[in-house]
Amino acid sequence: KSQGSEYRAVVIPLLTQHYMMLQRNLLYTAVTRAKELVVLVGTLKAIALAVKNNKIVQRNSRLAKRLQESAPSPSVSKKKSAVTYKPAAGHSD
Repeated sequence: KSQGSEYRAVVIPLLTQHYMMLQRNLLYTAVTRAKELVVLVGTLKAIALAVKNNKIVQRNSRLAKRLQESAPSPSVSKKKSAVTYKPAAGHSD
């Protein structure tokens, strides 16, 4: 996450394989985080797709919390567990 942050240089990968991330607002955010240098790595087609795509897709965040909430609660045993130590044959401790 880089919201509100600035960096001296920003490298932005733009590939058609990552079409879900090719959004104008994400490209704008990435470009405006750079203080001195922006490097776009990818294809002209991917850049064009990102610039043309002004749809803001809701990203699924808080994934860990959602998984925790949807997972069944572990059962807790009320039995006390004991650890026993048995010396090896020929040793007395």
